Amino acid sequence: MRETDRPPMEEEIGPLLRRRGWTLATAESCTGGGVGTRVTAVSGSSAYFQGGVIAYHNDVKRDWLGVSEETLETHGAGDGPRGATGGRRGGDFGRPVRDRHRRP
Repeated sequence: MRETDRPPMEEEIGPLLRRRGWTLATAESCTGGGVGTRVTAVSGSSAYFQGGVIAYHNDVKRDWLGVSEETLETHGAGDGPRGATGGRRGGDFGRPVRDRHRRP
């Protein structure tokens, strides 16, 4: 199945989270809140979506999300293993998301 044949992420994620009894919280940077916007566009998403933080500046990543200074220095502002941090700060699930318009 091609990716374009699938329903949008925001339509798929709700039933999956509900079945497992999980919640979702986002910690976004380069996506600027786009993931949270898509998730909350679905009626009933408050049953599984706890909220999100747009952590664009390193101070917010460090102070609000608990990302270490070492991680920020090693991986820079836009790359690295920080994405899962948001899940540990609110929801049951966290996953790094890259802006698909950015170059790899």
